[in-house]
Amino acid sequence: MAAFAAVGMAVLSGAASAGPVESDVKRNTPAGLWPILAYGEDDCASYPIRDLKITVQPRHGIAGFVKAPFTLDEATGLCKGTRIEVPWLVYKPAKDYVGSDTVSISWNKTSYTNDTHVTYMTKDFAITIK
Repeated sequence: MAAFAAVGMAVLSGAASAGPVESDVKRNTPAGLWPILAYGEDDCASYPIRDLKITVQPRHGIAGFVKAPFTLDEATGLCKGTRIEVPWLVYKPAKDYVGSDTVSISWNKTSYTNDTHVTYMTKDFAITIK
């Protein structure tokens, strides 16, 4: 997405949770909100993410996806420190907007062992622009 690639982005990684992922974003600054991860626990390779889409568009900005590197952390066991290319949800607030916004996404994730088991995933984001 050219609007994000041209200006760069801050990385605001959020952990998976039952409720919305909460993120603070600086006014007039694009931000990477969340990496969409699927990787093999034995080979640390990135697995395909299918049908990635924004299901609820933000009201006070724009959202999209860009492929960018992500370094797996200690929670990934043997894969800790491995860098993989993954799609990131990115958000850019409307010019000079300060307040709150939301965005929701969905995708299909294949299993780690084969391409026959697919899980439908959704995630909501609560964004505070400061």
